[in-house]
Amino acid sequence: MAVWVQLTQSTHIEERGKMTQYHPGDWIHVGKQFALHLVAEGKAISPFPETVAVEEPEGTSGIMVFGSGDDPEVGVDVSRDGIWEMRWHKTAFWSSDASVNLAFFAIGFGLVNRWELAVPMWDYRHLARDEDMSDEERTYTEKVVRDLRVPLYDIRFMVMRRCENTRRLLEVWEGEGEYTRLSFLRSLYRVKPLILALPVTWTGQWAPTTA
Repeated sequence: MAVWVQLTQSTHIEERGKMTQYHPGDWIHVGKQFALHLVAEGKAISPFPETVAVEEPEGTSGIMVFGSGDDPEVGVDVSRDGIWEMRWHKTAFWSSDASVNLAFFAIGFGLVNRWELAVPMWDYRHLARDEDMSDEERTYTEKVVRDLRVPLYDIRFMVMRRCENTRRLLEVWEGEGEYTRLSFLRSLYRVKPLILALPVTWTGQWAPTTA
């Protein structure tokens, strides 16, 4: 399926074996997956909802929304129950205080065809040891994780595929008594699902441009 997008940056695109340069403001008609990546990277915009629409069988995917604000209109069911429950075969969990490009929902659902869950990293400069925690929680976390010099995940956006590992992950996380970045990290280390760590930019965070 091809869709129209408008470029915001100069881009080279291969057409019939030849590279063609397009400029900001140009409209291009390209395959949907390529269009999604251009939109996700901020290289293009599109006023057409079909560009970011999720292409999954009806009723198999949905979004659990936490917080207020508008529902993400990407062509799947949305629940505002605000609970960590895999209500669909593929479930996206999104907190409205995280700035998530609508294209990331479609991309995320596609990623969990291979991975069991996909979650953006938290601030690269902020490790588990830097979290605000009591001495008891620090000792407890270190016992599970072994080394607190590890990055955290941004639990404000994640996509899961329903399977035994993700079911167990949510079960263990609920048993932690609270849904925090640290408790999620501990749950990950216990269950060890097949996780894809996404860039911090997926939730609108700052990312270093140099090493």
